[in-house]
Amino acid sequence: MTFKHFFAALRYRIWLITAIVGVVLAAVVAVSLSMTPRYSAQSRVLIDVKSPDPVAGSVLPAHLLASYIATQVELIGSERVALRVVERLGLARSPDVIRAYAERDVKGDESIELFVARLLLEGLKVRPSKDTNLLDIAFSSLDRQLVAPIANAFVDAYADETVDIRVGPARQSRDFFVEQANQYREVLQKATARLNEFRASRGLTSTDERDDIEMLRLQQLQSQLTEAQNSRIEATRRGDAATTARRDGSSAVSEVLGNSLIQSLKGELARTEARLQERSAVYGSDHPEMVRLRREIESIQTRLATETDAIVQSLARTSTVAAQREAELAEQVRRQRAVALGNKTSRETILTLQRDVDLAQRNFDSVSQRVTQASLESQATQANVSVVSRATTPALPSTPNLPLNVSIAVVLGSLLGVLAALVAESFHGRIRFAEDLARATGAEVLAILRSAPVRTLALGRSGGANANRLTHREGKPDVHPDTTEAPGGGMGDTTPESARPVSSRHGIHDTESDAAIGEMLIDSGSLSPAEVADIAESARAAGVRFEDVVVQTGKVSREAVALARSVRQAFPLLDPKTSSVAPQVVAAFNLNNAFMDDLRILRTQIKAQFRRMQADGGHALAIVSQGIGEGKTITCANLAVSFAQLGDRVLLIDGDMRTGRLHQLFALDNEAGFSSLLGMRCKIVDVLQQVPGLSSLSIIPAGPEPISPTDMLGQDVLEQLLGALSRNFDIVLIDTPGASERPDASLIAIAAKNYVVVARHQRTVTAAVEALTRKFDRMGARMLGSVLVRA
Repeated sequence: MTFKHFFAALRYRIWLITAIVGVVLAAVVAVSLSMTPRYSAQSRVLIDVKSPDPVAGSVLPAHLLASYIATQVELIGSERVALRVVERLGLARSPDVIRAYAERDVKGDESIELFVARLLLEGLKVRPSKDTNLLDIAFSSLDRQLVAPIANAFVDAYADETVDIRVGPARQSRDFFVEQANQYREVLQKATARLNEFRASRGLTSTDERDDIEMLRLQQLQSQLTEAQNSRIEATRRGDAATTARRDGSSAVSEVLGNSLIQSLKGELARTEARLQERSAVYGSDHPEMVRLRREIESIQTRLATETDAIVQSLARTSTVAAQREAELAEQVRRQRAVALGNKTSRETILTLQRDVDLAQRNFDSVSQRVTQASLESQATQANVSVVSRATTPALPSTPNLPLNVSIAVVLGSLLGVLAALVAESFHGRIRFAEDLARATGAEVLAILRSAPVRTLALGRSGGANANRLTHREGKPDVHPDTTEAPGGGMGDTTPESARPVSSRHGIHDTESDAAIGEMLIDSGSLSPAEVADIAESARAAGVRFEDVVVQTGKVSREAVALARSVRQAFPLLDPKTSSVAPQVVAAFNLNNAFMDDLRILRTQIKAQFRRMQADGGHALAIVSQGIGEGKTITCANLAVSFAQLGDRVLLIDGDMRTGRLHQLFALDNEAGFSSLLGMRCKIVDVLQQVPGLSSLSIIPAGPEPISPTDMLGQDVLEQLLGALSRNFDIVLIDTPGASERPDASLIAIAAKNYVVVARHQRTVTAAVEALTRKFDRMGARMLGSVLVRA
């Protein structure tokens, strides 16, 4: 359902919506007036959620703001706060409260204070304002003077409770931390005493090894020992080398080679040996000079050996002294290391004791800080709640709130009304737009008739007081209702007279129209007056149309005849002051009416449909509708007049033999009509009637109501009759009864072979139209389209 259909359905069922709104509104007003008035007072407080603790000054995380506000709402509505209100206002001492407590239904251990507190909570409402930190605290009661003090008392009790909730635990924390601080103080004192006592017993003033004298001495001794070891090794090496060289007779020892005395002795020995060698060449071996030189050489060698031995012995003594020195230093290092190790163990003990002291100090400092903070918190009486507005005594009751209840009733009633309208629409949907009708019928909408005069006449059924107000018409033969002649002639005629032209059988011919067309052909020069007279006489004698004979002569084309017919039209109209035709037949009186523009479109569409189906033959058209009061009869009557104004020979048949109204609309006699023809009680010429001023329009009224119209319509004579009439008239329109009440409409549509569905805007049921078209399609009737009447 689109919005257009939705609003159209609401407009149509506005009476249902209005009725439901009225019922709901009346019920709400009645209930509101019967209710006992209750009064309500409201206070408003602001909660500082950014810093709920004024001492610590901590900021509440953003994701906890909603839960914090919700917690405060629950706190205000708790029994703890309510008990404070009871105590603050002394409500438990009220005689009325004591009497109500004594008469309470539930027996148990509930105290009177708790009883009153629970009664107060029933009238309390706490609502947080949207997107703010404001809380509305409202209290309602039957007592007008009591609601404001109780609402303000809840605000004060809540503020006191928030302080107590914070101060009470802070005081307990303070006492606990004071006790813990005393314990940690004792632990610190004992740890400090143990450290000082041990340090005094060891004589250590510093725990830093870099400041320890014994360690410095140990380091020095270790350095000396290292040097002594190096000296001993070097001395031993040189002594061993000198001893080895001396034993081998070599003097290749650095100490020997580097001795100046030995070097001088070696020089002197070399010089003496050189002189000895020089003298040996001159003197003999026994020469005193030679002997002296040899004794001198021996003396030098002896001295050289003595000096060398002395150096070797000196090196050996140096190695021994170095070894002794090393041994002495090693012993000193051992003793000093023992002393240093003892001092290090003492220092480690001191460090352990110092860590105990530091730990005790940190614990004591932490507890002391918590003692200070808890002391401040236990003494803070400032709440994070600010009173924005206090409750005042109300002047009017809060419930029943008649304006609010009426507004809610209107909204609720409107919703229920819309829902009821939608439910009704789902079961009984109506034709509201052209697309609805096209979808329901499965065919195009030929026209939309706006401003259609569909108001029915209050004339009653046929045979009423006004049915026979026109008993004589110009040119109408007397009606013989008691005749038994069939529409086709005698009962025993093997060739039914209905198959012959109606005009030839009964001398009925539209001489006025023929004369007008003849005049146009004479004016155009196509025919002479004598030729027109001869053709008219031949047409009357043969019982055929004037224009058909004109075309058969070959002198004038059918297009020229059609042009003459269209040009000669003067659109005859009736005078509403003198005519007996009902004003609902607008086409007979006013061509400029807005309804006529839509009617012309319908007329053109029907002509176009008949031209497309010319090969099928027959121009009979049944105008059907789903029910009564949908504008079918008015549409049919005006459409017939509109066709007649074009010069078409139109036959309008009232097929509703029960409640037909065409004779009332056109002020015709209804003593004989369609029922008389079907009952074979008269001839066609006896029931054809014309409206003065509308010469191209012939009408067959419904006639007297038969015993069983449906059985009469079910005979084969209906199809034969409509076939004969459609061959002698340009168009035959049949007004049918409502299709939902009787099967008459379907029988007429089948006999006519063509039908148009008329539906009225906002009245015709969509499902009924769908069922009607499906039924007619199954029976073989052909739908030319549909018409939507908006009135």
